[in-house]
Amino acid sequence: MSVKLNVRMEMPGKEPKEFSYDFDQDVITLGRDSNNDIQIPLTTVSRNHARIVHEGGEYFLADLNSTHGTTHNGKPVGSGGKKLLRNG
Repeated sequence: MSVKLNVRMEMPGKEPKEFSYDFDQDVITLGRDSNNDIQIPLTTVSRNHARIVHEGGEYFLADLNSTHGTTHNGKPVGSGGKKLLRNG
């Protein structure tokens, strides 16, 4: 299944940046390490920080017990937790 992922990264004191990705896989990894599908080169991002996973026809954002946590729309996902993603 193909998925288009639009990401908006916001950091204090900097202009927000937007990125667009197209994937054809069930798991998309995010983190500081170069082995991730989406690499985020910030020291506050864990090497293997989070992933987006396709399960039962739905997409979820899952925290991988990251040091500084993962947020979705400004709300914490929780260490090791996951959040259902919706289109838009």
